[in-house]
Amino acid sequence: YSEPDPYFSMGDFASAGDYLNNKANRPAGFTVQSVTARPHSKGSVSISSTDVRQAPKINANWLSDERDLKTIVEGLKTIRKIVARPEFEDYRGDEVWPMGVVAVFSIFVVDEPVLTLTLADYEQAYPGGDKVSDEDLAAYVKESCHTANALIGTCRMGRTSDPEAVVDTKLRVKGVSRLRVIDSSVIPKLPGGQAGAPTMMIAEKGADMLLDAYDRRT
Repeated sequence: YSEPDPYFSMGDFASAGDYLNNKANRPAGFTVQSVTARPHSKGSVSISSTDVRQAPKINANWLSDERDLKTIVEGLKTIRKIVARPEFEDYRGDEVWPMGVVAVFSIFVVDEPVLTLTLADYEQAYPGGDKVSDEDLAAYVKESCHTANALIGTCRMGRTSDPEAVVDTKLRVKGVSRLRVIDSSVIPKLPGGQAGAPTMMIAEKGADMLLDAYDRRT
């Protein structure tokens, strides 16, 4: 790809501890996330049984391509450079959690009247700013990697001649009549960011296709 990779986002809270369930008393700080916008690693979903009630076999296969690991590590290093700038001086505290992903978080704790946290509060759980070498960062990314919630491609769209394509350009399942797939699974490759907006576009186009097909039958 010629487009940039990764992309960054920021949250105005520290994603540390039980922050999802403890919204009223979250640790003070901020989170910067680096997401691999165009991962090269590919997972798979395969049938596990002829019994439709049996769950399929899912292999996420994260970081199977070393280029993704390098992208994540470089993204984390870039985040640190950005946060080290003078503009963040009044907000920056100790880095308590560089969390790897197909997205990487760097979380910086700052003092706050109700709740004051320091690196010591987390040193048993998370490596922090002392992890500076590419090897250390890569090791931590491998331990803490998770999805950025943009799963695609299990029913990829493509030409009729494409053996890996499940649906055609009208979202119709090949070889099955009156069946379409209208969700993010038809996206062949990530469009360089989160899949939410493209999925909504697919839903709108798919709805138009269904209405058009219905109008032609009536």
